[in-house]
Amino acid sequence: MRKLIILLIACLVVSSCSAFKEKAENGDEPIVKKKRINPNVDARARESADKGGGLLGNFNNKGTNTFDFATSNVLWRATLETLNDLPLTVVDYSGGVVITDWYSSELNSQESIKLTVRFLSSEIESSSIKVISHKKKCINDNCQIIRLKEKFDSQVKDKIFAKVRILKIQDEKKKK
Repeated sequence: MRKLIILLIACLVVSSCSAFKEKAENGDEPIVKKKRINPNVDARARESADKGGGLLGNFNNKGTNTFDFATSNVLWRATLETLNDLPLTVVDYSGGVVITDWYSSELNSQESIKLTVRFLSSEIESSSIKVISHKKKCINDNCQIIRLKEKFDSQVKDKIFAKVRILKIQDEKKKK
């Protein structure tokens, strides 16, 4: 009976050691997993509120002097500056979303667009944001809303990342 118990304890100890590090297929390096932000805006906002975070950061950081301000996030700043000329209806840093109002460049146009930018990660990479665009076409108070093609979304994303590059260069000059 003792041998069985010792064998079970030894198996548990050996198996628990490998649970903390997931090895790559070749066994050399542990796999580093990026933390992805939940695409559900309401869930992210609720999580942030529960943690005590928000627009001014998390003030529950005992012993640290770093706070995550929206103005320090280059991707966030670039998005707001890119969409500067559009009327914004939702700008939620803790929820990671920017939504414009319906916009048309002409006063009496029957067509208008609406953009939604979702922040999926704080990393500066193409997969960090998702742009969703819609077009509303109205004829005699009869309006139809359609989703615009991915090409338009890509053009908006490209403009945001062009602004990111400019802001990063400006930030580097300020550091010197």
